[in-house]
Amino acid sequence: MNPERRKALQKTQRICIVAQVVMCALYISAGILLAVTGRHCAADTPIYIAGAVIVAGCMAALAVFESRLSKELTG
Repeated sequence: MNPERRKALQKTQRICIVAQVVMCALYISAGILLAVTGRHCAADTPIYIAGAVIVAGCMAALAVFESRLSKELTG
């Protein structure tokens, strides 16, 4: 693998990891904010659950992509 391609893949890998961390942090922060401020009700629960499913799907897709990048970088 040429050095430019390797460097580009490493940059993409870092971006994916940062995206995963940011998504999780934002989702957890939103849940904590809802719980602490008392501005939530039973109607918010399905919305929060739907958000959890969306975040989990995005995290799984990013994990697969990052895994492929790791394999390409090592092999």
